[in-house]
Amino acid sequence: MSVQFDAVEVKNNDGSLNGLTLAQRGTSGRGNALRVESDNADVSAISVKGAGPLLDLQNAAGVSQLTVSSTGVMSGQAATGLGGGAVSSVDMGYKSWAYDTVAAGTPLITTTATIYLARLQCRRPETWTNLHLGITAVGSTLTSSQNFVGLYNSAGTRVAVSADVTSTFAGTIGEKTIPFASPASVTPGFYWAAILCTGSTPVTLVRSAGSVADLGNAVVGAAGRRFGTIGTGTSLPASITPSSIAATTSNTYWVAIS
Repeated sequence: MSVQFDAVEVKNNDGSLNGLTLAQRGTSGRGNALRVESDNADVSAISVKGAGPLLDLQNAAGVSQLTVSSTGVMSGQAATGLGGGAVSSVDMGYKSWAYDTVAAGTPLITTTATIYLARLQCRRPETWTNLHLGITAVGSTLTSSQNFVGLYNSAGTRVAVSADVTSTFAGTIGEKTIPFASPASVTPGFYWAAILCTGSTPVTLVRSAGSVADLGNAVVGAAGRRFGTIGTGTSLPASITPSSIAATTSNTYWVAIS
């Protein structure tokens, strides 16, 4: 039987707009607009199905603040700061960061030509334009065109890279905002920020404390490591092998994204 009407429709007081509409249309029978069952343990009490988002909460301007996709991925401004009173990256104007700056500890000099990785979470589709890091001591006698920052997705594909940052690493101390050559369009999941400095005295970066190698990675394993290194080189390769990321103890450098 073809169902071509709203199953339930509740109008506003003036009858101009729907206050509540539960609709099932078409002949495919692929799902319910809304289904509630309280006495059957074999099915969901509430089941919402659709070709678009399962949930889309919007503000008065029609901008989505919280969405749940058909695959169950939650995103939106309201999804980035869930929890108690802790300060999130969004609160400070960033889109993501490795950790809160209050957790930053003793700085640590990098090792020349070593590619360092720091994991960053993405909660919603957006554009990542800049990488931020903290320099406490500049590098000296750095090799031109062998200093870069970049971004890799969880599959190991490079999705963004900066221009040569030799002048930045040898310049002044403080927080640095390094633009990618082309902004990265990211989707929910995780990414790794990559840092490469090459020279006789590489740059010293802000990091958090680290006393146990690979702490916190027992479940995710090498392919999901929060911090690590992925070999050496004079440039950031087009791809890396996540399962080959090496564990580190103290190379927990602070990075952020805007």
